[in-house]
Amino acid sequence: MSDYWFVLRTNPQCERKAAGELRRRGIRVYIPKQAREVRNRRCGQVTVKTRPLLVGYVFIRFTGPQDWFHVRQCQGVKGVLYLDGEPGRIPAAAVAEFMRRQRRREFGRPDAESDEKRMRRLQTMFAPGRRVRVADGPFSSFLATIEQIKKDGSIKALVEIFGRPAVVTFEDPDRCLTSQSA
Repeated sequence: MSDYWFVLRTNPQCERKAAGELRRRGIRVYIPKQAREVRNRRCGQVTVKTRPLLVGYVFIRFTGPQDWFHVRQCQGVKGVLYLDGEPGRIPAAAVAEFMRRQRRREFGRPDAESDEKRMRRLQTMFAPGRRVRVADGPFSSFLATIEQIKKDGSIKALVEIFGRPAVVTFEDPDRCLTSQSA
């Protein structure tokens, strides 16, 4: 087995198709992936979806002799990434580090929160009566006092604008509010 991985360019959004073809031909394939949370619009359920971290590229490692002709004939493969006229080699240690970081879930937010867990977290971070600072949006850097945490996870707060309190609803409090007291 070689001490190097090679980088292949794939057709747009064909990383999995190319990986399947390459594996059928006995070539080891690695696609670094990024996890992200997706909330269903209809039911509000949160799921974790993965997508390639390096869109349009996969890493391959030959288990036998290097056969570039058969690699290029695989569906979804656009070509080999060349560096200085030769197929670009990546040390096995560098790809192993990618794999370790992916296992440690460093690429994206991989753990979906249940609605109950999210509500408990919001109630501890943004308890009613607590003063917070608005971090994003049109009221950025204003002070706010938490009034209520709604069942859908949005927060109703009083923001002092020009010396008068105004009721504002923050749909995404994780992004819009900082829990540090001001």
